[in-house]
Amino acid sequence: SFISISTSTKDIAVLVSEKAEVAVQRSFSLQAVVQKRGLSAVSVRFDERLVREANVGLELLARLGSKRVVLDAALTTYNEFTLVMETKYLAATMLALSPANQV
Repeated sequence: SFISISTSTKDIAVLVSEKAEVAVQRSFSLQAVVQKRGLSAVSVRFDERLVREANVGLELLARLGSKRVVLDAALTTYNEFTLVMETKYLAATMLALSPANQV
């Protein structure tokens, strides 16, 4: 199961796996305003040495942009990106992230 909650000045965004969807809806006691299905996620973990390098995250996004991948969400931690996109972009994402594909 997967759940991520983020807020802005007007919205609360909840990303949740299909497996946990019902439990999350019950917990919030609300129906979604926008509900999107058919999403996939790819997580990329960086070696600790790369965390201190400039523009590593931007390079990752540039690779996705070069393949015209549209992201629905990008969740980050200290050394990891989790990229959420429609499943139709999954193959292009994997190609963009392969070591053989440099921008």
